[in-house]
Amino acid sequence: MTIRVLNSTEIEQVNGAGFVQDSLADIGEKVGTIFGDVGVSVAKGLANAVFPALGTGISMLESFGLLSGSTIGRMIGFGSGAFIEGAASGFLSGFKSKFK
Repeated sequence: MTIRVLNSTEIEQVNGAGFVQDSLADIGEKVGTIFGDVGVSVAKGLANAVFPALGTGISMLESFGLLSGSTIGRMIGFGSGAFIEGAASGFLSGFKSKFK
């Protein structure tokens, strides 16, 4: 029996793949909707402090109606979920290799 590494398309087709990431993105979207413009203001303030050009980009997206609290919340949740899933898969891979 040969085991092979799945590519990203195959991973997305696996039932349950990305569950944590999708769940946190949905939660982030709901929280962002509740807080509305506060999330956009906070994101813009942080972006201006770290990288002013990013803050300007956020302002432009907001002025065109392409950015809302729910969008920011979804992006934060999606990124957090990706980090958690990546860390968990790295931990589990290392754990499994100890018992071969």
